Amino acid sequence: MASGLVLLPFYTDLLSIGTYGILMLYIVFGLIMQVLTTYALDAYIGVHFIDVKDKPQEARNMIGAVTGLLLVLGIVIIPLSGLVGRPVFDVTYNTAGNLDFYPWGFMSVAVGFFNGFFKAATNLMVFRQEPGRFLWFNVANFILTIGISLSGLYMFPGELNGPMYGRLLSGVGIFLMALWFLWSNYGINFKFRYIKGLHKFCAPYLVYLILVWLVANVDRIIINDAMSEAKVGLYDFAVRCTLLIDLLQNGLIAAVNPVVFTIWKNNNDNSATTESNRYFNVFTAASIIFAAGFSFLIPLCIPLVVKNTAYYESFAFMGALASGFALRGLYHYFLSPILYLKKTKLLPIAFAFSAALQIPLTMWLARHYQIDGVIWASIIVKAIQALFLYLVIRPHFKFRFNVFKLFLLPVAFVISTIALWQWTGSYNWMMYGLLLLTTGAGIAVIYHREIKQTLNKFAQPKQL
Repeated sequence: MASGLVLLPFYTDLLSIGTYGILMLYIVFGLIMQVLTTYALDAYIGVHFIDVKDKPQEARNMIGAVTGLLLVLGIVIIPLSGLVGRPVFDVTYNTAGNLDFYPWGFMSVAVGFFNGFFKAATNLMVFRQEPGRFLWFNVANFILTIGISLSGLYMFPGELNGPMYGRLLSGVGIFLMALWFLWSNYGINFKFRYIKGLHKFCAPYLVYLILVWLVANVDRIIINDAMSEAKVGLYDFAVRCTLLIDLLQNGLIAAVNPVVFTIWKNNNDNSATTESNRYFNVFTAASIIFAAGFSFLIPLCIPLVVKNTAYYESFAFMGALASGFALRGLYHYFLSPILYLKKTKLLPIAFAFSAALQIPLTMWLARHYQIDGVIWASIIVKAIQALFLYLVIRPHFKFRFNVFKLFLLPVAFVISTIALWQWTGSYNWMMYGLLLLTTGAGIAVIYHREIKQTLNKFAQPKQL
């Protein structure tokens, strides 16, 4: 995500709008191929590690078998896509007929597998609670992607060669790093009895990830149909800027989940505790601050790196779009027990209902209120996703949480940001600065106990 943000100004300056749009479509295609080529094993390997981490030989056998299966998937799917990829690509993805599977689509399949294999290894690092190694592996990924992509962009200005080969070559590099980590620590085996039941976790989780991909990208298609390609570019630019919040939240929940899962395992009654709730309260507080800080700072910083003023129109609604991320505390609060209990068969149910509501809602609001309607839909959908996750996991897990801290405060922040957006109709740095100051002061007062306790917890030396 960080490399995508850093490369964004170079993409907008060195590529035409049309070429930039095509590049984004290939990147989106690579994301769905990452999901398909890893069969959700990147999630399974970390979650299942919690169950076997106290049994070194069992952990070695299980992770070695998962690594072997990942390699088999890559060896089978990549060549197979070379044989049947073009007709499948044209039917399911390239409906407009302006994209070609060869070479960039085929390259995206390989990039998807390399990134998925790397994600499996780094997810395992998270659950092994090795933040230092996790950091340096991802720093290496960042440097490789940025360095190769920028070299290619300047060597082949205005062409796809630079960014596409940048993704491919950096993908090869991080794949080899991940393979070395897994092989040296756990070996590679094909003892499939150790992963006999993984389909119970992976199959529904795979469907869930496909639905997530659909939900995350369908709005661009709807905007293109209801408005224009220019509006698609404007909206996509704003969404890609908000990836900064997504990046921060992913990092934070990656630190929280291993600790929370251990608390629930030790408690052994499938229920939330005061201690586990504290981490989600801190996550919510941080999410509100992330959204408020983004709303104020990003429109001030973008002109320093993006010189095409056509994109500045997105500043008016960027804060409202970001405010929806304040609701992600509830989303992860209900998602984490599903992953902990390995009830992943519930995820496709929750997201199928969510998608069934999102698509018609976004279409209706887009036709009547243009981009404003799409912004409204994106915020409503984030709340709907949390609601359906709660409904499907409620029979299996007992929740006891502070409604004010986890629900009412983020909702109040969202309403305040939307009111400011509708009232001003444009970006006003003084008003958004005031929103950040008042939000920060409120968070410091209301969440001070949880923040202090959580910081103390993570500041303690790790016990080996």
